[in-house]
Amino acid sequence: MVGIVCDAGLARIRLVNDSDDKTEDSRGSRGAPGHDPFSMVVLAGIVLVAVAGAAVLLRGGADDVRETKTITPTALPALKDTSAMEPRAVTATSPSAASLSAESQAVEPSTRLPVTRGGGGIVNFFDENRRVVYWWQDVPEGVRRDSIPTGEHSNMLREDYVGSVSCAKCHEGKHADWHGHAHRRMHELASEATVEGDFSGTGPASQIRYLGGLARFHTERGEFRMSLERGGETRTYSVLRTIGSRFFQYYVGKLIEGPDVAGLPLRSVEHVLPFGWWIDKAEWVPTVHVFRLTREDDEGFDPFSPDELSDYDSSCASCHTTVASGDWMLRDGGAKRLSWYTPRSLLLHVPGYLRERQPDFLPDFQAGMTLEQIVADTHEKFRGMPIQAEAAELGISCEACHNGCREHVKQSEETTSDSLPYFFPVGRNLFSEGADRETLRQTDLNRNFACSRCHSAARPQYASGHHTWNSTEYAEAVRGACYESKPESGHGLQALTCVKCHDPHKATGRTWARTPDQDDQSCLDCHQQFAAAASREAHTHHKVGSGGARCMNCHMPRINEGLQAMVRTHRIFNPTEKSMIEANQPNACNLCHLDKPIDWTIAKLQEWYGDDHEYDEGALVANYPNRRGGVGEGWLKSEHGATRLTAAAAFARQRDRAALPMLIESLAVEPKLINRQFAQKDLEAWLGVRLKERGYQFYMNPTERRAVVDHIKDELLSKAGLPK
Repeated sequence: MVGIVCDAGLARIRLVNDSDDKTEDSRGSRGAPGHDPFSMVVLAGIVLVAVAGAAVLLRGGADDVRETKTITPTALPALKDTSAMEPRAVTATSPSAASLSAESQAVEPSTRLPVTRGGGGIVNFFDENRRVVYWWQDVPEGVRRDSIPTGEHSNMLREDYVGSVSCAKCHEGKHADWHGHAHRRMHELASEATVEGDFSGTGPASQIRYLGGLARFHTERGEFRMSLERGGETRTYSVLRTIGSRFFQYYVGKLIEGPDVAGLPLRSVEHVLPFGWWIDKAEWVPTVHVFRLTREDDEGFDPFSPDELSDYDSSCASCHTTVASGDWMLRDGGAKRLSWYTPRSLLLHVPGYLRERQPDFLPDFQAGMTLEQIVADTHEKFRGMPIQAEAAELGISCEACHNGCREHVKQSEETTSDSLPYFFPVGRNLFSEGADRETLRQTDLNRNFACSRCHSAARPQYASGHHTWNSTEYAEAVRGACYESKPESGHGLQALTCVKCHDPHKATGRTWARTPDQDDQSCLDCHQQFAAAASREAHTHHKVGSGGARCMNCHMPRINEGLQAMVRTHRIFNPTEKSMIEANQPNACNLCHLDKPIDWTIAKLQEWYGDDHEYDEGALVANYPNRRGGVGEGWLKSEHGATRLTAAAAFARQRDRAALPMLIESLAVEPKLINRQFAQKDLEAWLGVRLKERGYQFYMNPTERRAVVDHIKDELLSKAGLPK
């Protein structure tokens, strides 16, 4: 069922499509969050709300959903240019249906264009919020009347962006903090100043052997090159841009020499290259979580047989780059995230925006051209938008969060301003729901929305729906317990915000800098009923100051794969979570008590938090082959890769010598490349060795790994004081 709900103008515009799947998009890489592999999907969220000769009737009632009847697409009439029309002032009360313009009351929307899927089809919104409309006809008068009036102010066009250097004069401290942030270096042109990897072309540090091939990294006529050789074939890629600078640096380029025909996208499209530089280890490693995002494992990708590529500009760059917010709304990832996380309903008049922003992107509305064709054509142009030419700034700069600040800079002195910036997109063709202009300023909702624009996507999941790896912090947080005010709870709690724990201008650094006491205080600021030591001990059943009394160890455990270490989930939940316990996947109790059986854990939870915490006995029998054995050891043997990864990291944090033989063996037998990488790093830190110097690399083939592990395992056990 496809329909539209709108109570009185713009108060609650939503699209409904019950047949659509509600799967979020996948994106991101290690060091490169933001990649969207489904870039071939026609622009998510472009909505078919008008047909030839028919307009949508906007009526009261948020639950007024009408069924859609499918008709054959017809030609779209000429679009009137309404971009210069000024929104009217917001009325004190929502107008009735009778007060809407004759245009918007003209026809009952009993028929609309069909929503289809596939190559040239049109895809509707992906989740239940559906509070965004991409409009292709004249903007209804009721929508204009009920939107927030922002005058001629605009912060969403490319020309509204002035660059981070303009911020430094008045905001020197924040600018200096941001200059040291990894955000700034998320996307840069490749140069001597920006490239971290060894492109010297001499010595083992400038090459990697992988899957029977050799990759070499060198320079030629002052330009960076990546050459891949195997089976008598050589492909050489130019290295044009860099991704990231904190733990890994990946690279963007295109094929310039090789056996492949000239017309292949490898030669014309700038894409993510298959090897990256691990900064801490000063070595080259395979690129992961880019080419096979629909797989749990990266082993299936063969960089020497280039059947796949990841187009950087059409997908990843939306999050790695400061893109004008209006353009972002018309790109794949932006259109989806806008509909998922916008704090208010809004309508974008697409033809008006295109006339302002990029007239060349506006299709020629020829007679007989269907709306489907127009939408697909516009999408393809925005998807293929050359980022270097069209983006406001490479990297994640000030205006990536603050939107275009041209008017603010123009009307400001060092200590005063006659035009404070809006913190939400505004423009002549964007019609936003809200009480007044102040709702578009720096509110908590708008700050969170700024973070959601990149820190949200899909990842592989645990049984509970928690994501198993990183870059989705906002998407996780809003599915947890603390991101909505709950006055009915009686605690007077406030909604949590991203900036409560994270200073958006200051770099996190190599490790989390806040102390456990400071982390606890972030929780206690709201949950004051646990501020007293006695109350906290009664709640946690652990002594204050111990690991079991730390709020985040129970409610935000380390079950999320970070860039090179396990990090905390941002989805705040309880350690009694049924689906994780029943599935034999990580629970907070056993992450500390790895040696305890699951029945011990359940008994404690029921003793402390009530007998109503019941678990399906059939699921426990099916998923715990050894009910008397330690849960941690069972996790190490799990068929679920993320569970094995979490368990191995927990054993390594605790320096549990009893688990050391299994961890060493995992270097040889673990099927997931990421798990072996983390195990290698953790064991090196634990035992004070460099496994590479002993011949081991996590990306070696199984036979090679087996031989090296058999050779070095006795030495590793001895270092921990264990018998050989």
